[in-house]
Amino acid sequence: MKSKLTTIAALGVAAVLALSGCGGGSGNDSADGTVTLKMVESLTNPTRTDTLKKLLAGFEKDNPNIKVDLISPPTDSADQKIQQMLQSGKGIDVVEARDITVGSFGANKWLYDMSADLDGWEGWDDLTENAVNYSKQDGKTYYIPYGFYGLSLFYRSDLVKDAGFDGPPASWKDLITQSEKLNDPGANKFGYAFRGGANANSNAVAIIEAYTADQVDKENAFLLSNGKTIFSAPEAQTAMDDYLELFKKGSPPSSVAWGYPEMVQGFSNGSTVKWR
Repeated sequence: MKSKLTTIAALGVAAVLALSGCGGGSGNDSADGTVTLKMVESLTNPTRTDTLKKLLAGFEKDNPNIKVDLISPPTDSADQKIQQMLQSGKGIDVVEARDITVGSFGANKWLYDMSADLDGWEGWDDLTENAVNYSKQDGKTYYIPYGFYGLSLFYRSDLVKDAGFDGPPASWKDLITQSEKLNDPGANKFGYAFRGGANANSNAVAIIEAYTADQVDKENAFLLSNGKTIFSAPEAQTAMDDYLELFKKGSPPSSVAWGYPEMVQGFSNGSTVKWR
């Protein structure tokens, strides 16, 4: 199981809806009784934003006296933008938080505790046990998880086949091997869309998680079964050594500064064969 291209659900990015405790929509009531709510998304991309708008249109149809203005900051700066808006105490009624931001948002009292409102809520039965557990932060309910993000590997099946491989890599070691063979800087073709810029830590954690998977605490995937963090394991050092090898031998040099949008662009424009 070690070094397989898999992820533990508990380490995935939880996408959640939270209510701002800042009263961001104050003053947005119109004379006809219509209430306008401002919602800010965190994981912005065109397809996802379009999906959210369709969902909000359905909500507005069911609630004709409520309008929702969706604010979509650029992905790489969205969390910082959201924090600035929350700090200002205005501009947000509903926020898309994540497991990596809800802790600080809640600690700063920027989010509304929905515990009393959700007492006896029938929707709990529609959530997985993991989602219910994630909704509780120190006994308070600041958010409702609506999805967990798992990492997927996208690859050019034609180029992988042409390079002599039977299929996609099954492990990080395989990924390094394939990416190095597919790497052709002279032709501006590279084996892997490395992420070294904004939020690069997420991919680093993914490989460390994979290399320590046999030892991971199923209740907290940042911990090992012995109570120490996954970063303390010898396998974590091996994982990072391999990850740097993937960059050096199979990735564009400029990808040391790539964030999510650049990874997608590198793959979609054909300059890289794989990304995840």
